Amino acid sequence: MRCLANQCNPAVAVLIGTLAMVCAPCPAAHFTPVAQDRSTYAFVETICEAPEEGGDVAAGFGPFESHVNIFQNCDMQNTYGWAIANQISQIGESSLSGSGDAFAAGDTPAALHAFSWSLYSVTFELSSASTFDLTGMITVEGGYPTAVYAQVRLTGPKGETIVDHDLVGDGGTLISEDIDDAGQLEPGQYALEATAAISAADLLQTIPPGEATFSFNLDVAQLGDVNGDETVNIDDLLAVISAWGECPQPPANCPADLNGDGAVDVGDLLLVIGNWG
Repeated sequence: MRCLANQCNPAVAVLIGTLAMVCAPCPAAHFTPVAQDRSTYAFVETICEAPEEGGDVAAGFGPFESHVNIFQNCDMQNTYGWAIANQISQIGESSLSGSGDAFAAGDTPAALHAFSWSLYSVTFELSSASTFDLTGMITVEGGYPTAVYAQVRLTGPKGETIVDHDLVGDGGTLISEDIDDAGQLEPGQYALEATAAISAADLLQTIPPGEATFSFNLDVAQLGDVNGDETVNIDDLLAVISAWGECPQPPANCPADLNGDGAVDVGDLLLVIGNWG
């Protein structure tokens, strides 16, 4: 094989040639969803109508879209109770994404209860060391006499918390928190959970409008997969050799720097070899 000038030595060239002959690409199976629990729910009770509720539950690992809207209007009292829950989410080949919101409001003296939630939980198995990139946002708006809560959390094989973003309504002000986390995950089982919930119960008083939301995108890549084709093979090895040396200055990307030390060198080469397949 031909070696790029000043970028590799004969030993590396021999290593590449050997791997090219004896190693065949393996199917991408490092990311496997194993369980899911995605749902929405809304409930309203007023003094002039019987309680009313609605909700949806995802049946499997396919795309889930739900929009629940419960509204009761007490004409004689000129008041109302209202609850909304929404969710759109997907489970990809090596990614998870979703957005959800929960809203509630009511007016005295009609509204007794108004609450809703949008819940997301997916458990997935990693068969090899991987990197992850989790981005998104959570928001809450509202507070007493309502409880408003939003959370996005990633937990590991032993139930340990890897990423946790959560917010609680403080009385009406809109609060938001950006999600921007990245790191490395060892083989094992992980769970990504997201919650948007609002509750107001046993209240013969005005329920000011309140809302909780979440949105996220989790991308998981097998460690060593430089070109993102879901397989670690000779193409990734060649990508490391081609990028050999110091990484360019930000904002330029340096995907071949697998260990994040600012240079593409033998450490990155060994990560590709160690995660072959």
